[in-house]
Amino acid sequence: MIEIVGFGYYSEFRFREAYKFTVEHSVYVSPNEMGKGIGKMIMAQLIIQAKAQGLHTMIGVIDSENKSSITF
Repeated sequence: MIEIVGFGYYSEFRFREAYKFTVEHSVYVSPNEMGKGIGKMIMAQLIIQAKAQGLHTMIGVIDSENKSSITF
């Protein structure tokens, strides 16, 4: 059995020409798996993929009260 403990993705940040090399990313990790470095591994892969696609900037849009996201 395969258990998914986290996932990540990125998508276009804005439709303006000035942002054509910018994406917004999201990383999700199961609460039971937090603190084990899984989020960092997912983020590292997202960065590799974005660079391969010629993207230059990744933005994480988070809520100011989401302490886990701020720490990450």
